[in-house]
Amino acid sequence: MKFKAQKLEIKKLLDGNTEIVLEVDDKQDIVSTQIKSLVRDELEVDITKWRKRRSLNHNRLFWDMCNHLAKSINDPLITANSIYKSLIIEYGVSTIYPVEDSMLDMIIQDWENRGEGWITSKLRKSNLDGNYTNVKFWFGSSIYDSKMFWKLIEGLKQMCRDSDVDISMYDKQLQESMKAFEEREKAMANKDEEKQQDGRN
Repeated sequence: MKFKAQKLEIKKLLDGNTEIVLEVDDKQDIVSTQIKSLVRDELEVDITKWRKRRSLNHNRLFWDMCNHLAKSINDPLITANSIYKSLIIEYGVSTIYPVEDSMLDMIIQDWENRGEGWITSKLRKSNLDGNYTNVKFWFGSSIYDSKMFWKLIEGLKQMCRDSDVDISMYDKQLQESMKAFEEREKAMANKDEEKQQDGRN
């Protein structure tokens, strides 16, 4: 589970332990709803500097291609959004969580309200004690890194090829944009590593 946080506070407790407090913009209770099932569990926490996962240029080119494909197919049931959702389901990032049945509808609604790519699918009943249902959660591409997003693009390109739709006008732009973005990601990662090393010295 990943989310954006700010106002990191570190407090030393009387027993010698350290308390870490984060503030999250969670007006719709999306984060708190997901965390509720983990309140009593021991957690693995990875705190890193927030950075934008992909550029607006990637997003624009991707949606231009989705619209181009939808118009080329010329079927009123196939839209750019429906193409996007099918790509998320086939090539996107997902996870499976057991959800208590009494909270099932609320959690699914909260998840799907995050955007078009935030999709759910009810699976079988969970083996956990009590009434739980396993739910598959797909993450929207807004949080994808370059590798995750490139899988969507490759899937979209394949859909275009299957429909005999020419995307050569987009392909070169996407290659150049992705290469530049990966270089920026690498540079940022190197800077973060340098800062961590300076902190150890």
